Amino acid sequence: MRQLKLLVLATGAILVASIAVASASQAAEFRALPEKAKFSYKTIEATEFIDLGLQKLRCAAGTGTGAFVSERLGTIELKYTNCEDPTFKFPCMGLGDTTAGNVTIKAEFHLRHLLLNNTPGDVSIMLLLGTVHVNCNVVLLLLSGSVCSDDLLTEKGGLNVINLLRSTMYANTLESGGDPVVTSVDTDNSLGMEECKMEVKEDTNPAESAAVLSEGTLEKFQNAKGEAVTGLIDLSGTP
Repeated sequence: MRQLKLLVLATGAILVASIAVASASQAAEFRALPEKAKFSYKTIEATEFIDLGLQKLRCAAGTGTGAFVSERLGTIELKYTNCEDPTFKFPCMGLGDTTAGNVTIKAEFHLRHLLLNNTPGDVSIMLLLGTVHVNCNVVLLLLSGSVCSDDLLTEKGGLNVINLLRSTMYANTLESGGDPVVTSVDTDNSLGMEECKMEVKEDTNPAESAAVLSEGTLEKFQNAKGEAVTGLIDLSGTP
């Protein structure tokens, strides 16, 4: 079974050139590099958190920082601004935030992929949210669960990023017909499937299924020394 890895590669001309001509099996050898990638994130359009097709929270912009602790696992902190209830225009604020309209989300993320007939297919980012508290005037929203991106691409409408050297990657969690595009992904060991399921609880009401409408880019990959590096999602290695 093929294995999914994120490699971080120094952008020096000699190393980049050597990787560009390397075969798939040779590329897997670079997994031994000690750098743990850090990156920035920014949204392209407004981000919306919804349940049952009804908008509950809309944030005009978002930025974030993330760091890999292994080839497939890391943490990310997302900071959204100008967040409001889109119906009544009440400003919303996250627990721990001090400015009205600001919501901070801290999450663990996993790189996951889909195996199609034992052939690696799409690569997604899965966010494990924990519980996020958001206060919109007198309404308390509790966001929890997990959300998965659609395919990681070189850019919006671009190519799948698998086995391509990239300094930026495009990710989106846009819905289709009121439901998230990606509802399940392979587990870390690719021996089963794991559901991507997000919920929102409003005050004392029962929790309802929710989705996130978001577009953004992962960019400015750096190693532990703060040097610019290039990211490579490698599917060539075998366990």
